[in-house]
Amino acid sequence: IAAREYLELSANSSGGARYDNLLSAAESFLHGNFIEQAKQTLHSLPPDALDSRQSDHRRIIEAGITLTEHDPRGTLDTLKDIAPSAASPALSITVHELRATAYNQLGNFLEAARERVALAPLLSDPEAARRNEQALWQALMSLSSTALESFKLAPPPDILSGWLELADIAKNSQARPGDIDKQIAAWRTRYPNHPASAHLMASLLAQQPERLSTQ
Repeated sequence: IAAREYLELSANSSGGARYDNLLSAAESFLHGNFIEQAKQTLHSLPPDALDSRQSDHRRIIEAGITLTEHDPRGTLDTLKDIAPSAASPALSITVHELRATAYNQLGNFLEAARERVALAPLLSDPEAARRNEQALWQALMSLSSTALESFKLAPPPDILSGWLELADIAKNSQARPGDIDKQIAAWRTRYPNHPASAHLMASLLAQQPERLSTQ
């Protein structure tokens, strides 16, 4: 296990390098679901000796532990003072993912979607991007049509507003299936560079009742 290797490295290093290895060990324990070992490793770190980057890393790991222990509110509290833009790219991704998952568990689907929107441009792996879009869409579809309409606070081409409007189109198309092509065409005009994937758009069109009957 990688965590054991990091612990060995920490034993043979000092100062900042030792703390980085201990943080990596705690993170590896967390990813392997060895929660108690992750906690013990974090407790071995002297908080006053960590620099700001290491302190943020520690809190991000603590937030992951809290989420694993089914305390999403505690996760958000732990992350509240961390600006994802100030962290490394990998840690920024983790912050957004943790916040999105915590908000989703609390039923705050708008904030879960907002975190997913912020996360999307950071993802270079196509599979990770697909999973993020799927989770984003599920959060949006958990909102009522009234909420989708009222939460569109910024005008086009705002990306989050575009997502909210697209989800609203999808919900309303179930009641008015005939004109979704026209609605999506108008939506594309308002949001010409929106990051919604071609796969998602195609699946929206394919799910219409008249298309399913002809298929």
